[in-house]
Amino acid sequence: MAASPHAQLLATYVAHHNLGVKTGNFMPLLTFFAELAEMHFDGIEYGPLIGRRAIAQAFDKHPPSDELVISEPVNHADCASAAYAWSRKPSTPVGTIKLQAGDGCIVRIDIAVTGDRRGGRSG
Repeated sequence: MAASPHAQLLATYVAHHNLGVKTGNFMPLLTFFAELAEMHFDGIEYGPLIGRRAIAQAFDKHPPSDELVISEPVNHADCASAAYAWSRKPSTPVGTIKLQAGDGCIVRIDIAVTGDRRGGRSG
């Protein structure tokens, strides 16, 4: 079974997130967000972030400090989701990522934090 556009974009998001952590440059990741994309968080008091500009400012002010490791994405009718962990503890899931795609772009991403909140943000 072929991966859905949502699952493909989720894998792309993770790859570019991890590249940004390595290089300090998240601009390539941000190109995958629609102009009016939304980023929502559950389990932490942050956001929501509405629009690519707000998302870019968040990555600039509070860049992630660790790479993501995700489980095999699960395809749903209108999104894909996966459990995630930080690369320093890849076998310890800390939440889920749910991504909705539209016209080849991320239109909404929901990040639920249920475990170690410190792994992904600096500062």
